[in-house]
Amino acid sequence: MLDVHCDRIAVWEDLWATGARFHLLGLRLHLRAGLRRLLGYGAPVLVIVVRSIAQHDGCSLGPLTDYITLAANVPICLAHELGHACNLLHRPDESDNLMHPICGKTELTPWQIALLRASRHVTYF
Repeated sequence: MLDVHCDRIAVWEDLWATGARFHLLGLRLHLRAGLRRLLGYGAPVLVIVVRSIAQHDGCSLGPLTDYITLAANVPICLAHELGHACNLLHRPDESDNLMHPICGKTELTPWQIALLRASRHVTYF
């Protein structure tokens, strides 16, 4: 298991050894996914469960990467972090919204649904 960060340090980790391991793991597990990543359509999101994430329960660098990291003790944050991978930002003003900074909410606005459908990670077949 790894200990990772979710801030400016996470961007550095993505560009360095930790991110390289995550990207190689994704390519090794999903060889056909490499082509979809190049095409920009239907790129899979790899979920990496880690021991801890500094000051967070999960982390996504948004559309910059094809993986998210999730602390092992909070699986409820999976949908929230997948939302970040699909272009959604935090919505602190809406307490029931999936993208509220506290995980466990379920609501989405019509605009968020449109952003999800436009994401390169979402396919219709």
